Amino acid sequence: MAKTPDDTSASNPDNIDQIRDILLGPQKRQTEQRFEQLTADLRRYQEEARSSAKDLREGLGQEATKLHQLIDQAQSALRAELSAKVQQLEDANSALRQELAGTKSKLQSEVLQVKEHFAGELEKQISLLRDSDVSRETLAELLQEMAVKLRRVELLEELTNVVGRKSGR
Repeated sequence: MAKTPDDTSASNPDNIDQIRDILLGPQKRQTEQRFEQLTADLRRYQEEARSSAKDLREGLGQEATKLHQLIDQAQSALRAELSAKVQQLEDANSALRQELAGTKSKLQSEVLQVKEHFAGELEKQISLLRDSDVSRETLAELLQEMAVKLRRVELLEELTNVVGRKSGR
């Protein structure tokens, strides 16, 4: 078969491109426009994501700073409150020690008075015994009373010693 001039022009690469452009041109242009649109949207979304991430980092940094400040303030307040409580306890302890020392002194003086009183009573009773004849029953009663009184004195002395040991701590 012989080639016609139309056949050679149809096989020419430029002609093929023209035919493709006529047939597929609008779709190709739409696809390219859509691709360019999607590329632009993707760039815009990436930039928005970067901006949002940056804003988020800054916001988190500010919140972290605020939290650190709040924690520091709370710690300072707790330390101050703890110091005040410790001081109150030390003051109360000191007051209790002074009160205990006063009670000890008072008990010691009372025990001394009781000892002196019993010594005087004993002297009186001994002088009465010397001066008069006393029956054995009266003497037994008298000695029993003195034993009871001496036990009380010993108990008071023990209490004084216990209080003395506790206050000496």
